[in-house]
Amino acid sequence: FSYRNQLQTPTGWRFGKPGGGKSFSSKQEITSVYLKNPNDDIIVIDPQNEYTPLANDFHGTVINMDINSGLKLNPFEGDIMEKNFITEKTKFAHVIIAEIVGGGNLTANQKSLTDRCIRKMYEEYTQRLNDITTSIKPAPPTLGTFASILARQSEKEAADMTTALEMYVTGSYNIFNGESNVNMNNRFTTYNLLELDDLLRPLAMKVILESLKSRILSNFKKGKWTWIFIDEIYLMLKDAYSENFLYEFFKWARKFGAIITGLTQNVEDLLKSEKVRTMMANAEFIIMLPQAETDLIQLESL
Repeated sequence: FSYRNQLQTPTGWRFGKPGGGKSFSSKQEITSVYLKNPNDDIIVIDPQNEYTPLANDFHGTVINMDINSGLKLNPFEGDIMEKNFITEKTKFAHVIIAEIVGGGNLTANQKSLTDRCIRKMYEEYTQRLNDITTSIKPAPPTLGTFASILARQSEKEAADMTTALEMYVTGSYNIFNGESNVNMNNRFTTYNLLELDDLLRPLAMKVILESLKSRILSNFKKGKWTWIFIDEIYLMLKDAYSENFLYEFFKWARKFGAIITGLTQNVEDLLKSEKVRTMMANAEFIIMLPQAETDLIQLESL
């Protein structure tokens, strides 16, 4: 397991029906990496709280994602000087706005409004960063910053989108609005999503991956590998925007020393996406545990 980083395409998958040993096999790999690669970081996205005991055994950090905990995770943070930073953040904004506002889709006007407001948001942030009259470093923009700029636009769609965002900015789901306050310093970090409801959990998985980009880049510059395990990865594939986000994230992360493993018992759901089928076909590390018969037929074909 710990030598996967020597593969040309170390991206991996674990498939198995419930009770087939998928999580146990992943814990074996995590243990191997943790003990044999002491310089590497390990991140687990854990929708069912299956990895907390292992993280505790290894003195890792468990981040319990709960809307009542006061925890904040800001997907719009990062180094604005990185190449294509604003373009990448605009793409990600399309993903989450589509999920929040459009039921998985955006009209041409909604896409243009999102693009305009994101670019305006970072333009204003850059101006504050370059303000020589103050030594106070400005806080990075947030989802609330985006919503406030959106509210200033004259189009009717802007008003409708602002209203749809309200629950995620000032309402019950405001976990992604505010400066991040999670502990990201531990080399073994698990995100426990069990307390999030079914509506919020897929969005949280995408926000977590986006927020990990800075850590991946930092590790890459230090010569460190970042191992990311995404359990129940099928939850992320709600729409075309989500599929494209996952596809692009896998490609981007591989360039910067991130080794990603997707785990699922719902193989059939993954195989509906041509982009995910491509990701599977290109992977050099796949573990197939006991499968449902319908999944076996499709996997054999692939």
